[in-house]
Amino acid sequence: MSGDDKLFVGDSTISGAGQGLFLRCKGEGGAVKGEELLREAARPIKRAEARRILSEPDWIDRNPVIQVNKDGFLDIRALLLYKSNHAKSSDWGCNTQVQRCGPSELCLVAIRDIREGEELMWEYSATWEPPGCEGGGGGAI
Repeated sequence: MSGDDKLFVGDSTISGAGQGLFLRCKGEGGAVKGEELLREAARPIKRAEARRILSEPDWIDRNPVIQVNKDGFLDIRALLLYKSNHAKSSDWGCNTQVQRCGPSELCLVAIRDIREGEELMWEYSATWEPPGCEGGGGGAI
């Protein structure tokens, strides 16, 4: 089943958040910890474009880009995973994690079992620093 079949966009359960991303599963009962729910290719951009996007009124404080190295960023605005809302990783509501699956490919993975119909949330980060790697993103945009 593809990410488009497993997931749907609906009204968020978070007051004032607008839309959210939800698990559909069509009678399969939900998702299990470690299951990949979605894989998408983000648009690679450079620092100057990331700064421009982050300064646009519609995108201020909305985390539309992720820094992957000193001058490289991923624009995630057009991705379905961008509809997933924020939760601190220590909160029960945080049920997914975004993992880098390739140079510009991102995966949304269940970090605990998720019930059918549950809203998907992950902890946003402005930088990408894969576990065990030194140097990652870091630094101001």
